[in-house]
Amino acid sequence: MCGSRDTAFPTALQHAKAVATAPGLAAVILPAFILYGTDHVPLLTADAEDEAPWWLLPAGVLYFIAGAGVMLATNISFHTEGRGTLLPWDAPKRLVVQGLYQYSRNPMFLGVFALVFGEALIFNSRHLLYYFLLVLAMQLVHVPLNEERWLRGGFGAEYEEYCKHVPRWLPRMQPYKRVLARDPDRPRKA
Repeated sequence: MCGSRDTAFPTALQHAKAVATAPGLAAVILPAFILYGTDHVPLLTADAEDEAPWWLLPAGVLYFIAGAGVMLATNISFHTEGRGTLLPWDAPKRLVVQGLYQYSRNPMFLGVFALVFGEALIFNSRHLLYYFLLVLAMQLVHVPLNEERWLRGGFGAEYEEYCKHVPRWLPRMQPYKRVLARDPDRPRKA
């Protein structure tokens, strides 16, 4: 741990280790093994020469960049608001409900999905598309059964209230604004 539970911020090195451990494994290392260890089976072909359609690479790059941007933004939120990393043993000490978390409860996973889907398009790989579908299916099960249970245990009523207003996956149109309970000893603003 990096100090007092309420005030300490994780270091850049702690964040780098966290990203390399979890999403780095899912979005970079395993796809590299899939590409290296399997014969290329095109996802889409435009002609008999097995050439990919012209739009596949730019679409893949856009998904990849969007996913990377989401990953960066969510990690920044974990650092600045949550004061933790994405790893369970150095998890945020505060519930993160700002930034992209105002729109979806799981933007970090959405970023990983976009990265892996982008890789499937960039490399025109059916195997990476199957891997993307596997990652998606696993998280659709893991998040409600494990992650949300852990968050309910750690953040209680605050997380329950957040869940009432922010969807698990598909982003809401308007940002969620956390309503903080008023301190009864503090005078109300006029």
